[in-house]
Amino acid sequence: MAHQHGPECACHEAADTTPLPEENAQSRQDRIRIGAALLLFAAGLLIQSHSTTAAWLLFIGAWLTAGHAVACSAISSIAAGNIFNESVLMTVATLGAFAIQAPAEAAAVMVFAEIGEYAENMAVARSRRSIAALLELAPSQVTVLREGRRLTVLPETVAVGETIQVLAGERTALDAVITEGHSTLDLAALTGESLPAAVGPGDALPGGAVNLTGALTARVIRPAAESTVQRIMALVQAAIARKSRSERFITRFARVYTPLVFAGAVALALLPPLLGGWAAFPVWFYRALVFLVVSCPCALVLSVPLAYVGGIGGAARRGILIHGGADLEALARVDEVLFDKTGTLTRGNFAVAAVHPQGIAADELLRLAARAESGSEHPIALSLLSYAKLDPQTAHHGVGAVREFVGEGLVASVDGREVAVGNRRLMARLGADPARDSADAAATDVHVAVAGRYAGRIEIADELRSDAAAAVAALRRVGVRRIGMLSGDRESVARAVASRLDLDHYAAELLPGDKLRHVEERLADRRAGDSGGIAPRARRPRRSGGEGTLAFVGDGINDAPALARADVGIAMGGLGTDAAIEAADVVLMGDEPGRIATGIRIARRTESIARLSVAIALVIKLAVLILGALGFATMWLAVFADVGAALLAVLNALRAQQVTGIDPVPSPSASAAPIG
Repeated sequence: MAHQHGPECACHEAADTTPLPEENAQSRQDRIRIGAALLLFAAGLLIQSHSTTAAWLLFIGAWLTAGHAVACSAISSIAAGNIFNESVLMTVATLGAFAIQAPAEAAAVMVFAEIGEYAENMAVARSRRSIAALLELAPSQVTVLREGRRLTVLPETVAVGETIQVLAGERTALDAVITEGHSTLDLAALTGESLPAAVGPGDALPGGAVNLTGALTARVIRPAAESTVQRIMALVQAAIARKSRSERFITRFARVYTPLVFAGAVALALLPPLLGGWAAFPVWFYRALVFLVVSCPCALVLSVPLAYVGGIGGAARRGILIHGGADLEALARVDEVLFDKTGTLTRGNFAVAAVHPQGIAADELLRLAARAESGSEHPIALSLLSYAKLDPQTAHHGVGAVREFVGEGLVASVDGREVAVGNRRLMARLGADPARDSADAAATDVHVAVAGRYAGRIEIADELRSDAAAAVAALRRVGVRRIGMLSGDRESVARAVASRLDLDHYAAELLPGDKLRHVEERLADRRAGDSGGIAPRARRPRRSGGEGTLAFVGDGINDAPALARADVGIAMGGLGTDAAIEAADVVLMGDEPGRIATGIRIARRTESIARLSVAIALVIKLAVLILGALGFATMWLAVFADVGAALLAVLNALRAQQVTGIDPVPSPSASAAPIG
């Protein structure tokens, strides 16, 4: 019922993300105009049995009040040579009704069409507001400490490196690192996580988080334009602008549909009289007008984009940012998932699991290894320093002559003693080969030699995420048929993780290029029809149409090539690596892999809602079109069928905004534990 100069309904612009206030001047004007038109129309109905002339004037007044914008749009379109659009369709239909002495029907078409358009616009506004609510995460002011003074300024004026203060109850405006204070943060708006997170000095303070308890002082690490909340805004805005395949099809369909409707109406008005005599022309002309009124494409054009906007917004409220409608469609068809290991299925937090000295005290072995590694930023080096309780700034004192052996380890002078820290290959190079490796296949052995003699080994283990097993089980439940893992870690570690999580397959010791190669090989195998040895127990997912898709889940810059190549790239922890986020199609703002299954459920539900909306509109319109062509439908029925079909489709599409029916991943039964 909305009116524009193109072939499809202006309601198609539901994908526009400009938020509409609930009460604004235009909305009030529309209500006043529609109310006046209704009064004129009702008055015409009341007096038409007493005064035909007065009733005609009232009906014309109602028509002009409700539809003057439609008529002006039709005139402009015809002048521009564009006669196939809804404005022209409605204007021709209503003027034709006046021509055959049916002023009440002519006025009714415009009045009730405008009521339907107003209701649709309110639905679109509601959908936009659901997105806008996600964007109102950052406050417009921030407290900055400058020269010992507390100043309230705009976030855009705060430079990187400046110090800000966030009091209890305030929402942060900028990304920062806490320097003083302890508190808990509400990250629900950013990550969808309902439980508050305890933070202290050294922890991240993302923009958009709510400080719940204590006052915090923090150092700004990003300008306002690059903050977490701005990144979320940019992702959501871009998502709404990217159309799905279904949306593009509906747009193309509307461009063909409207000219066909005109042609059908003309044929219905002229062919029967040509064949059976012109005396029947008024009857067939009326049926053609009914045909025109009921065939308005608004319900079709509006409902699909509105459903996708709702689905993307609902997913965003769960901390799942989907880059666009096409990505939502691909996510709905996922039937195979490949995980990166470190930082995705595991925490990426290496910890010392055991110390096995040989001819040296355990504390001394650990201290020497940690000091030798103190100049490295490698996670294993950091875990050694942490376990030995050494300060990285002071542990490096007395360490020199560091020689690194790529892929093997390093040799350093620690207080005058040569200390080698690395794998078996390094020990073999130095002639200090250990007697055996760790008995734990999932642990990484760090071997240590002092002054050329083997001194022992330190077992380092990563931790499985507490919800990794539940996430894999949830993917099985939604019908993902094949779940694998690609890891750069040792084969024994990858095997232990795959076994513990009951994965279908794994590949280990991979470089970033190797991960990309594995993804491409799986895509090629899928195109060739290779099921990859899927176990019979796995059931196929509910498809939204078309073939299934392959998803790759990663979190680091080394995962970016594979993320970009997969049918669906899913980046874990949207507060992290920019390269992974840019390459991905779906971003999980939290670190919970269980959200992948939730995202698939939301995507499938959105697709189902969109298809139902189209079916509702088509069935109603087709039924009334047939009845109208056969003479069993009046223009009154055509009006209510058109408006009713649009409203039913819109109300159905609005269900996509609701995520209450999407079941979360069950809570893990145990906390995170070292692998193995």
